[in-house]
Amino acid sequence: MEKQNRRIGFLVTGGPYTFEHLDTVYYLSKAALEKGIGVDIFLYLDGVIALNKNIKSPGERHLPSMMKELTDAGARIVACGDCAHFRGLFRENVVEGTKLTGIATLAEMIEECDRFVSFGISE
Repeated sequence: MEKQNRRIGFLVTGGPYTFEHLDTVYYLSKAALEKGIGVDIFLYLDGVIALNKNIKSPGERHLPSMMKELTDAGARIVACGDCAHFRGLFRENVVEGTKLTGIATLAEMIEECDRFVSFGISE
């Protein structure tokens, strides 16, 4: 398989300021993109909070900027629309270059990616 056709996908379900899953995905995504590997990220449950462009995080990393950086570098970042709406997040509030979508997109991502890694809350 040619390098430019390789893809890695990530599912993030944990809250971005509660867990560091999104930070791990951010750094893995940056490394993959630098090597020419495509990146898909699906945010689900509390993971969707990371796309809220109105987050104010003084003294903390600014996750919306990190997500924008990845989309600018070519990553495809989408979030579950139902999860977002349940948390008061709507299209006009999401980071530019990302979008809210349905769960069927997650299935498509899993199908299209060579590897798919899930980061989330375990009981």
